[in-house]
Amino acid sequence: MRKISVLLVLIILLSFVSCDSAETGVVINNPVEVAYTTEIGAEQFAAKEYATDKGYNTLEFPARQAAIVAVESGKAEYVIINDNSATEKFISNTKLEFYEYSQYKVDFCAVYNTDDNAFAQQFNGVVNELKGKGTFSKIDEACRKGEPYIVTGATHYKGKIKVICAPVFDGLLCTDEEGNLTGRDLYYIKEICNALSYEVEFIVCENFEDMFTKLENGEGDLIISPVESTSYREKQYIF
Repeated sequence: MRKISVLLVLIILLSFVSCDSAETGVVINNPVEVAYTTEIGAEQFAAKEYATDKGYNTLEFPARQAAIVAVESGKAEYVIINDNSATEKFISNTKLEFYEYSQYKVDFCAVYNTDDNAFAQQFNGVVNELKGKGTFSKIDEACRKGEPYIVTGATHYKGKIKVICAPVFDGLLCTDEEGNLTGRDLYYIKEICNALSYEVEFIVCENFEDMFTKLENGEGDLIISPVESTSYREKQYIF
């Protein structure tokens, strides 16, 4: 009989902030099935990477809840959930035992036009400063607990930064019931722009390709979203 202790959720850290932790040791017999959802691209990537390294099989599900049920019902030993979705409230409503595992980490990035190198360097400098101050860690903690995070505006603004985004990632950048932007990326970018003394204007797109089109057309200054850094895109943009 499979014990609850082998029901693991591998939490993938999707943020500007990286950390390392050792894998919790659990002995289980092959074949091992790793469940994941296609709702979040990074979860799919992490599941396949983890399964490949371990020699495990993968099970694909169209929704996160279906992947979780697969583990709870014994069809799979692991399910991949990103740490934004795995809030304390979420964890308490499942039968799973959660373990943190951060080898397969996907960083969020800002994407700029290639002629904006000076701005990219300035932006990245502020990101490193906020990391050092623990600002991003405070945002992460608030989001994990499902608590509000208050961003204090700058005392004055030198101008406006137009941020292009596609708010389709639950917990990272999405819209609430009233249609307002919410999520961890929203707090990240607001804190960064405040530190630069710039006001934020969001340009919302329905899909990823529209974001790059608007960036190329000069409709915005940068893209924030979990964007894949392909060889083609690296020739066209600054990541």
